[in-house]
Amino acid sequence: MHFFGGQVARQVNEARERVAELLGADPSEIVFTSCGTESDNAAILGTLDSYLEKRHFITTRVEHPAVGNVSAYLSRKGYRVLELPVDREGVSTSTS
Repeated sequence: MHFFGGQVARQVNEARERVAELLGADPSEIVFTSCGTESDNAAILGTLDSYLEKRHFITTRVEHPAVGNVSAYLSRKGYRVLELPVDREGVSTSTS
C-alpha cells in the first residue's frame, strides 16, 4: 500500500537534491509548497519566527490577498503592520 508513496518520496527527495545542487544550497534548505499562498505564509511567518523580537511588518496595499491575510493575522497578534500606499505605477508614495 505504501509502495507508490515511497516512490514519490524518493523522486521528491531527488528533485530537492538537484535543486539544491543548482543553487549551491543544502537539500534541507529546499522546501516545496503546494501553492503561492502557502509559500507566502512560510516565507513571512518563518522569517518572523526567526526574529521573535521583531514585531513590525511592512507591506504595500497592492500585495496579493494571501499577504493581506497574513498582515491581518499579524495585526491581530500584536504586530505593528504598515501598508505603504503606491501610485498607479505601483511605486511607493510614502515619504517616511
